[in-house]
Amino acid sequence: ATDGAYRGELVYQTKAGARRDIGLYITPLNESNHKSTRYVAVHRDITESKRAEFQLLEREQRLRAILDAARDVIITIDRTGIVLHCNAAIEKVFGYSADEILGRNVSMLMPSAHRERHDGYLHRYLQTRQAHIIGTSREMLALHRDGHTFPVSLAVEEMKDLGLFTGIISDIGELRQLQ
Repeated sequence: ATDGAYRGELVYQTKAGARRDIGLYITPLNESNHKSTRYVAVHRDITESKRAEFQLLEREQRLRAILDAARDVIITIDRTGIVLHCNAAIEKVFGYSADEILGRNVSMLMPSAHRERHDGYLHRYLQTRQAHIIGTSREMLALHRDGHTFPVSLAVEEMKDLGLFTGIISDIGELRQLQ
């Protein structure tokens, strides 16, 4: 840091051989001549928080691997329709990479008939709590990146505590051809 302070982590081994993670903060005490000859050091055992952080990261990676193994698109949007998360199936089903769709309105996956009305549907639901799609499953047309439409089954659920909506989208084109 520009003020001469140091913040870092180190690994300490106890006499018994146990490993401990230590958070270390050292800051200079400035004398009247603005030279530092004394320092204050604070250290804190962060072993348990590092372990919890590692377990959380491991759980997140495991969950991501499970979601990415799904053939159906699993997508999460906020209350304004902005895509916050999606699994890898988005590329196979819609032709978009996750990076291309994150932060954009989910209506980009809908043909014109629904695209223009989507945000209104969402707003109306949030105002009235009268669900037409949320909590149900329905068949509809979706829009591929290349411009063609195809039939999908869409199931949407609200995660009220998080202020989010999760959709599961299944490409049912092959099923329709067989029928």
